[in-house]
Amino acid sequence: MLDSLGQLYFAGRWVTYPPISYAEINHHNNWEDSNDYTPIFTIGWTQPEKITDWIFTSSNEEQYLAAGESGAVYGGGSNAYYGNGLPASYAGFHQLN
Repeated sequence: MLDSLGQLYFAGRWVTYPPISYAEINHHNNWEDSNDYTPIFTIGWTQPEKITDWIFTSSNEEQYLAAGESGAVYGGGSNAYYGNGLPASYAGFHQLN
């Protein structure tokens, strides 16, 4: 969810490479690592700036792009090197060159 102030919030399941790494969301296997789901909306505290737009770039919704207020574009997710132009899969937000 993207609010009118440019803040992202996330909920649901992220199998790998979530946009909010190390959020310490309750998880049955690991309480202090990148977890694969959150039952509530969680603030995207790792976003680098105000976000103006957000899109999933894969049919399984595991790759994503975000446009920052400055005009920078950030990407991440599983297999992000196929759909987003990143050199590998990444959690969080990574500026595309």
